Amino acid sequence: MASYGPPDVAMELHALNRAKLVHSFRQYLKASSLPLYGFILLQGGEEHTRNCSDHVPLFRQESYFAYLFGVREPGFYGAIDVSTGKSILFAPRLTEDYAIWSGKIKPLSSFKERYMVSMVCYTGEIGQVLKSHYRGPAKPLLYLLYGLNTDSNRFSKPAEFEGIDEFDTDSTTLHPILTENRVFKSELELGLIRYANDISSAAHIEVMQKTKVGMKEYRLEMIFLHHIYMHGGCRQCSYTCICATGENSSIIHYGHAAAPNDRTLEDGDMALMDMGAEYHFYASDISCSLVGRSDSSDNSDGLTCLCCTEPEFRQLAGGRVLVILESELEVIRLVGKSPFRLGGRTLTLFRWDPGLEKEKAVWGTQRSRIQVFGLPLHAWSLEMFRELGNAVGGCFAGVAEDNLCWTDLEAMRFLIRWTAMKEEENNWDSNPQPYTMSISGRKSYPAPTCETGVGVRVGVSSGAGFERFSPSGNTIKGGEIERNGGFEREGLVQRKREGRLCRCRCL
Repeated sequence: MASYGPPDVAMELHALNRAKLVHSFRQYLKASSLPLYGFILLQGGEEHTRNCSDHVPLFRQESYFAYLFGVREPGFYGAIDVSTGKSILFAPRLTEDYAIWSGKIKPLSSFKERYMVSMVCYTGEIGQVLKSHYRGPAKPLLYLLYGLNTDSNRFSKPAEFEGIDEFDTDSTTLHPILTENRVFKSELELGLIRYANDISSAAHIEVMQKTKVGMKEYRLEMIFLHHIYMHGGCRQCSYTCICATGENSSIIHYGHAAAPNDRTLEDGDMALMDMGAEYHFYASDISCSLVGRSDSSDNSDGLTCLCCTEPEFRQLAGGRVLVILESELEVIRLVGKSPFRLGGRTLTLFRWDPGLEKEKAVWGTQRSRIQVFGLPLHAWSLEMFRELGNAVGGCFAGVAEDNLCWTDLEAMRFLIRWTAMKEEENNWDSNPQPYTMSISGRKSYPAPTCETGVGVRVGVSSGAGFERFSPSGNTIKGGEIERNGGFEREGLVQRKREGRLCRCRCL
């Protein structure tokens, strides 16, 4: 499997976070008729040994400090001048022994360049430096971080240093403002979150593909951890991995030291996989529910998604069978484990190729009803409806009135006319043929692969009266339609997406 390669992290991200905080902080001070002076001061995380041993667990930076400064080393402090917006980092002064045990001691200038701050000093100089840069009256004022984390019910730790009693301190103003700032992510932050989600999703898929009945839960965890580090450069997870099977799936925070993902997956077990990668302080959180199944008759790997439905089989000419599946994940799973036994025959699966079926046909015109799910409400307009109708290869013919009036927001429905081939003149229905379209808003890191970041997949739902299937992906030539009733169109903006059909060949 090819490596994704982790993206480079732009430290402008944290400079923008600091600028956003200064702007919000000044607005609050002005609204409260308070003077615009003082320093925002945060203390980074400290490195500690495991109990009384000399082992030092891998360091994790304090989250608020990471948000503002992006510093990965322990023992730092960070200050922001409210009046000027300038930022100051304070680094610990390391002993010569550090170079022997932990590597080269970096000069202060390297931290200034890497973390894009105004200046860097040593932690022993905090009081002296802040006093020399203070321009307000009386004692210098420090805004410290102190507030309740409602998830853990614990309080953040305000900064402490020798000589802090010589400053005035405010421990109530900073926390709510900084917490609110962290809620709204910049595009640079969203890019890192997308990357963490992408690599985590790929890791979950590998877990699904490799899971077999009889495996221990910790082997599922190992597959996930290996993938995110090997292929994504994610050394840490956002939280303790939860690989719960059977009755363990009902335990919310399963996987901790007292319940360490050590049960064996048995036939018919529910398997709940809750795991997410972390990359440069930004996290992913993904859960998947699976069912472990063992069936020796089809040489399967014993795993299927809980949401999967039974495949639909259609007999084609030449002893071929068309297999219609619910999702791309099922395609990957079935093609990957092919060949297998079905109905006393050995079958090998291949992806659908529109060139397989070459049936005698004549031209005709057909109408189709299109249902669109997942279209953002801000895109609900007649212009967008026309564009979607044209994207699936037809001529836009109208839209449901309750969609235009916004009285039905569950799905957008419109009608198109298009030219296609047919086998016999009397095969055409007088009613429009129904199709459904799903809109996917996924974007890859660092930028979307299409103009607007909205992809189009066309297919027919198995329920609600929808009977035919038409995957998107390749451009149709002259309005051709295959004998199985499916047609292939080029998506609106997302090009060359794989369809959700397989074909199988009898051996």
